Amino acid sequence: MTHSIKRFLAVTEYRREKQLAYNTKHHITPRSVTRAVEESLSQRDETRQEAANVLKDAGVDVDYTETLGELEEEMLAAANNLEFEKAALLRDQIRELKQLVNGSDPAAGSKPTRPVSYRKTGKAKRRFQ
Repeated sequence: MTHSIKRFLAVTEYRREKQLAYNTKHHITPRSVTRAVEESLSQRDETRQEAANVLKDAGVDVDYTETLGELEEEMLAAANNLEFEKAALLRDQIRELKQLVNGSDPAAGSKPTRPVSYRKTGKAKRRFQ
């Protein structure tokens, strides 16, 4: 073991002991974080249905560009506040609203016109051959 690894392990052990002492002093029993996935999915479906109902009730008088701008601002604020589930829901609403504006059916789950590629453009050099 190198000196830096020994030092890292010592710091980790020190922090662990300190945390355990704090937990014992304050009668804290650590437990894992649990989150109901089904609940968040049902909330997403409810939000989607509410948004569809609002758009249907509003009719033609809806200013889509203003609504899209507000939703995008909300989404960015949620992401900056580390509320990623809320940001994802808002992203989905924005996507559905854009599909409504373009005339396609958001419930049909239409695919994007151009597939997304995460490859770098140009030729990549092979490092290990």
